[in-house]
Amino acid sequence: MVTWLIVFGLLIGFLAGYRRGIVLQLVHIIGLVVAFIVALRYYQPLGEELRLLIPFPQLSTDSGLSIMNEEYGREMVFYRGIAFAGLFIVTRIVTQIIGSMLDFLANLPIIHFFNQWAGALFGFVEAVLIIVVLLHLGALIQWDFLQGAIQQSSLAQWFFSSTPVISERIVDWFTTEMNG
Repeated sequence: MVTWLIVFGLLIGFLAGYRRGIVLQLVHIIGLVVAFIVALRYYQPLGEELRLLIPFPQLSTDSGLSIMNEEYGREMVFYRGIAFAGLFIVTRIVTQIIGSMLDFLANLPIIHFFNQWAGALFGFVEAVLIIVVLLHLGALIQWDFLQGAIQQSSLAQWFFSSTPVISERIVDWFTTEMNG
């Protein structure tokens, strides 16, 4: 199931990039970077506040599916992960609203020529980045069903192993910076 969701996400990214064109797609990628920076800067204090509001879900005692070990302090990683995701999503929405005002640039003669195909390429790249981050965030959620689905997806495992720089950085960030 996770494999099909990943394939669907990549297809949607490609088609959305094609439809948006390069101008809007570049705005979306810049929005992705801005959202990541905002979330990275403010996830810790928000995570502390969320800890007081949201109960921490527990895996069943006989489950061997936890991707995050107890030694990493799963509870704080969970809250900070939720804070990061929330900040990321809200910032993305704001940057997309602002960026949609620049769509008129796509009608300029030089840009119009390669607008759609370059947009499709950038849309695919954006989808890959989002999927890698979502897979790692999904690995933090302590639900037996989700943990099992991620482990059973060959494509999810491929993303974990084939994006080593991104994957290692995210794992390091989740296990050290988010925990400390």
